[in-house]
Amino acid sequence: SNSTRRLSPREARALTALVHAQDCIAREAIDRIACSSNGPAIVQALRRKLGNDAAIEMERVPVIDADGKTAQAGRYRLSDTHRAQAVALLGGGHHA
Repeated sequence: SNSTRRLSPREARALTALVHAQDCIAREAIDRIACSSNGPAIVQALRRKLGNDAAIEMERVPVIDADGKTAQAGRYRLSDTHRAQAVALLGGGHHA
């Protein structure tokens, strides 16, 4: 059914950002954009609705945290092959 494909407001905000991003979006930025502290769960939900885990690619990059330790930060980008599908998914719900 079509209702399972509908995006929540958080998912729509995150997917809109991914569609318009010129580069990767950091996990913290996804949290901010979606107004959620659970960016990875939103990304997983979007992958399901796009029908493919590869639709949103993730890379881990080493960053230095506040304590001077190296941590692995996740960054996301929409795969080029799923861009049209993402735009269609957004268009279906009239999300600006």
